[in-house]
Amino acid sequence: MAACKLGEHSLFSYYDSSVINKILNKCCRVLELMLNIISHKTVFSIRNIKQTNHLEQRFPNWG
Repeated sequence: MAACKLGEHSLFSYYDSSVINKILNKCCRVLELMLNIISHKTVFSIRNIKQTNHLEQRFPNWG
């Protein structure tokens, strides 16, 4: 991620780099977790849609 590399940027050189790296690492972890949750939910919902479509094709009078 490009955002995770901000701590190495010269704009942040006047701050304590270890503090910035800790903050950025936390932010990146949160972002990764959110992305993982979102992608997992999306895949899960797509699978559910495919399963229900499959059932409707097999049993047209179902539901």
